[in-house]
Amino acid sequence: MKLYDAIYIRKSIRNFQMTPLEDVQIKKLDQFIQNVQPLFEDLLYQINIITLPREVKGYFISKAPYYLVFSGERNEDSYRNAGYILEQIVLYLTVKGIGSCYQGCAKIPDELLTLQKSMEPLMIVAFGKPKNEWRKMSSEQKRLSVNELTKWKTEPTDSLNFILKAASLAPSSFNSQPWRFVVEGKEIHIFQKRNLSFLSSMQKMNAVDLGICMEHMMVAAEELWIDAVMEKSLSFPEKVLKNCQYVATMKMEKN
Repeated sequence: MKLYDAIYIRKSIRNFQMTPLEDVQIKKLDQFIQNVQPLFEDLLYQINIITLPREVKGYFISKAPYYLVFSGERNEDSYRNAGYILEQIVLYLTVKGIGSCYQGCAKIPDELLTLQKSMEPLMIVAFGKPKNEWRKMSSEQKRLSVNELTKWKTEPTDSLNFILKAASLAPSSFNSQPWRFVVEGKEIHIFQKRNLSFLSSMQKMNAVDLGICMEHMMVAAEELWIDAVMEKSLSFPEKVLKNCQYVATMKMEKN
């Protein structure tokens, strides 16, 4: 199984066995983490694997034998970076038959982390051996269609639909699906719906969601042997999509 395949079968696991993984599994996971690709290379970040912490606080917490803790500076791009990087790891875990679940409101005890002053935990992922079935069936994939999410300024192609389908299957907090797209030629402009909720935590989680979505797009492009990059234009007109914030543009070239 490849990372692309994992997009279609992975589901959030909330019931874990508390038995430890094999040492070789943790070693290979750590090696994979060392080679993940960030969305924004100029942003500092740190990833820690926390084993059986004494206490994890917060709402909707899944008790698990392990937690990935992503730390960085507190801004929207760092949250998107968190989603982009963590989804690489989540898909890797899925390939290995290991369950995972994003923990948007979890808090790890401070004494378990050593961070630079400018950094703080932004997102946590619980992981371990699942108690029940870890694969998703097609009937569980309730998402908006590609056409509902996309404004086409060019003729749709199989490749574009392939990439946007993978994007549409990204997990998001409360299944909010905050991503929207404008397609022009070989470019996909990516937008985030403005969250009108008074809860700042939802706005942060939606930024993480966008990072996850963009990682799905890059995995799908790689599956098609398409060279792609994510770039952020400083002059992109926000008015292109009402009530949406421009995030980045995916630019593609065939190999």
